[in-house]
Amino acid sequence: ELLVTDNADMAEAIAEELNETNRERQELERNIHELARIDVANQGHKADYVTVVAAEDWHPGVIGIVASR
Repeated sequence: ELLVTDNADMAEAIAEELNETNRERQELERNIHELARIDVANQGHKADYVTVVAAEDWHPGVIGIVASR
């Protein structure tokens, strides 16, 4: 809708909503990344092992992003 509307006000409102949603996702990602980092540090990370961390309340939409870090 953002890319096809001729209404500048509507386009601006949609763009702002998308930006806000993205900011919320980034904050969620930062929080999960920090929790995972702390969990790994507490496990005594060793180079010869794979470390798996998880939590039920982590949003599935950002887990892959966090895992890639």
